[in-house]
Amino acid sequence: MIPNQLINTPGTQTGYMPYFYSSGLFHLYNQPRQNTPAGAVTTVSTGYDFTSNIVPKKTWPKDPTVEDIISKGYLAIPKSEPETAIISDKKHTSWLGLDDVIHQIRHRVELYQRGTYEIEQAKCEAMNNLYEHEAYFGPADSRVRYAVNKRVNDLYSEQREQRVNLWRDISKLRQLLPEHARNYLSSYRKMVILYDTGGDGI
Repeated sequence: MIPNQLINTPGTQTGYMPYFYSSGLFHLYNQPRQNTPAGAVTTVSTGYDFTSNIVPKKTWPKDPTVEDIISKGYLAIPKSEPETAIISDKKHTSWLGLDDVIHQIRHRVELYQRGTYEIEQAKCEAMNNLYEHEAYFGPADSRVRYAVNKRVNDLYSEQREQRVNLWRDISKLRQLLPEHARNYLSSYRKMVILYDTGGDGI
């Protein structure tokens, strides 16, 4: 949250007092607009269609991801022989889970890096306000220095909290990865045995 607002009341002679911005707000005005991260869902279908469509729609990717299913609201049943469909479906859904966990971990790291950048920018903004005050009005008094130090300390605390949250979130996601990988590899080996192709074309 924004600390106490230090501004003058009209008609007083207390001198200029800087206004310290909350983390992440100022860059909305001083920085160019960032593009949507790769892989993010930009459009979401108003409905969903999980019917038994053997032939996928023309716009449906060959290997859809979890993001594709969420954004398109559509899931086609892959073509497969009934005898091997259970194994091939498990292989595909295991790959979906594995791919989604990896995507979530990478996206979480991107969010952390972006948040850390915004905090560093806020630190610079707070210190620049202090230097600007001293450049125009001379050495800052104790109130101004206290406000700056408190703002910077709050930002350091926010950084530490961000690191803890990153570790906690990624730790939970990493626990899911081995199970998805095991299921995928198990299904893959079974399909190799069934087709006896040595893994080619599976």
